[in-house]
Amino acid sequence: MPNILEAGKEYKTKRGKRARIYAVDGVGETCAHGAILEEDGWEETTWTIGGIFWPGHTMSQDINFSATTEPSTACVEPSSTPRTGEGE
Repeated sequence: MPNILEAGKEYKTKRGKRARIYAVDGVGETCAHGAILEEDGWEETTWTIGGIFWPGHTMSQDINFSATTEPSTACVEPSSTPRTGEGE
């Protein structure tokens, strides 16, 4: 059975970042919607149903199916560094 993303599950990317999947019924080739946890918080993105970030390329944002994790219910505090344009 091929690896496919499932809504409501949490995975890790090939670079070891946490990735949440919100929905897998979007339109087009990158039909899986979710987010990757970056240093300043969750950044939304899309993948193919097979976990590929950019079809036709190998990217560090691709899902590493061998490193799945249990979903976390805890909020993650963003870093204290303001984003560009904030706090000026």
